[in-house]
Amino acid sequence: MTHEMKLHAQPFEMIKRGEKTIELRLLDEKRQRIRVGDLLVFICSDDKAQTLTAEVVALHPFPSFEALYQELPLDKCGYRADELATASPADMDKYYSPEKQQRYGVVGIELKVLPFEAAEVQQNTVSAAGQVKQFVWHYPAKNPTLRMLFVGNSITMHEPKPEIGWPHRWGMAASCAENDYVHKTASMLGNVSVCVGQLADWEIHYDTGLPTLQQRLQSIKDFAADVVVVRMGENMPGSKLASIDPKPYIKELIAWLSEGARQVIVTDNFWRREQLDRLLEEICDEEGYTFCRISDLYDDKRTMALGSFEHEGVALHPSDYGMERIAQRIAEKVKQ
Repeated sequence: MTHEMKLHAQPFEMIKRGEKTIELRLLDEKRQRIRVGDLLVFICSDDKAQTLTAEVVALHPFPSFEALYQELPLDKCGYRADELATASPADMDKYYSPEKQQRYGVVGIELKVLPFEAAEVQQNTVSAAGQVKQFVWHYPAKNPTLRMLFVGNSITMHEPKPEIGWPHRWGMAASCAENDYVHKTASMLGNVSVCVGQLADWEIHYDTGLPTLQQRLQSIKDFAADVVVVRMGENMPGSKLASIDPKPYIKELIAWLSEGARQVIVTDNFWRREQLDRLLEEICDEEGYTFCRISDLYDDKRTMALGSFEHEGVALHPSDYGMERIAQRIAEKVKQ
């Protein structure tokens, strides 16, 4: 489960830097729902565009802050070294009244920041495995003026999966094939031949998955795309990203996909993943690719198919409106 909490800038930055690993809160009804393994999304109250995601690794309940201050390391609770001598349980009275503290008790929430993870990624319960059985699709145009290769995950192509309420064979969660971002982009640019490749499985196994992907997508080489659009990242496991640098593997992937193309467009993630998104932009700068930002679209809830699908993970995918906005961003980069 994912929970949201607001934080002022100073404690927000301390958690971000790893200096503060225990968040002190009232053990009220909201905090009583938190369990070890849950995710906390902290929103900086001074700049709501800034968020960070942390995993709950331990819960330390106490009847009072007085008892908590005697047991937990205060340097991990947000106090600087020069503040420890004067640290007092009464410091928490400005946040919670003594009456509420006595009524509910208090808790120290021990955290581990997930630098490559985001709450939206965790909420997306559409499995990255088994999204497709076929891996390449062709949508030819007669006498095309442009040949475009789109590679990605479920947002680019997902075959029918009745158990999650997805009966279609196009980008999730458009209402029809013509409304997914691939087809929308092509229609915005004119007479375009399109090839689609699906690489969700590579996202999971990015450090070992290129040989398998090359076998599955070999036919895209014959397509000889003028423009390659790389639209992926949401399924790359946060735990693996934190321990195995994805940069060389992503570079290797894009180089193989784009051999012979005159333009390569790389988007960041629809479900914002700040560190991975920055890394994708860095790769574009280093390799001369065109970076296309779409992560800000998620801030507009109209870009998701909420209410259109019962399955929460499917409903978090782009709606027709979201697909059109993604297509507009990509088409603009091609026209440049």
